Amino acid sequence: MFIRVYMQASTEVEATTYLQKLLNLGERVKLSLKKEKCEPFLDTFAVELEAKAASEKQVNELLKSIAPKWNQLPNSFIATEKETELHIHHIEMIEVYPEI
Repeated sequence: MFIRVYMQASTEVEATTYLQKLLNLGERVKLSLKKEKCEPFLDTFAVELEAKAASEKQVNELLKSIAPKWNQLPNSFIATEKETELHIHHIEMIEVYPEI
């Protein structure tokens, strides 16, 4: 599983702090999310996470815990702050690729 998150943050430390809630949600569904990259992107921070061997149940539970509504693309699911009420503050957009 691969996740890309765009966080409303002005520093990497701030983005990492906000990211902790998402990491905690991963732990709740027994999914170890590992931060691979965190870098500035326009006026946000882009954070990339990876998890090994996520089951369909884990993916579905994680998606439900992040947002009530997701748009399904051919290879991923996407949720934005503008389209749905994300359960994690400071996230502008999140895209989840269940299989990498």
